[in-house]
Amino acid sequence: MSMRAKIDTDVNGNIIVRMEGSLDFDNNIPLRRELQQMVARNPSLNVILDLQGIDFVGSSGIVTFFETVTEINRKKDSVRLTNVRKEFIKVFKIYDSVNLSNLILNFEEEDDSLIEISRKNDASDIDN
Repeated sequence: MSMRAKIDTDVNGNIIVRMEGSLDFDNNIPLRRELQQMVARNPSLNVILDLQGIDFVGSSGIVTFFETVTEINRKKDSVRLTNVRKEFIKVFKIYDSVNLSNLILNFEEEDDSLIEISRKNDASDIDN
């Protein structure tokens, strides 16, 4: 599976990377290199990764992708995400040290109470 990216700039000159295709372990290695070079060449700009066009994410791919973004932001807090699917956000929440509201543009906290109620009901059904 492959991944493609279209690179644009916004009105402030920030770099927007519109990602398409699959995000798996093999695609993350060249992506990491490209992002590191982009940030180094453009130190005063932010890089916004638009994930709307990602149609497949392998389990190792999402973890490696998250590690890449975290590593780059440790050096210079310049990478942001947009159009992030809820299932990706759930994986990101596993990492306690990350403030998702700073990393993800237009981030809205999901109400997990319905999931918790559902789990409780499932558990009580088993006991009966």
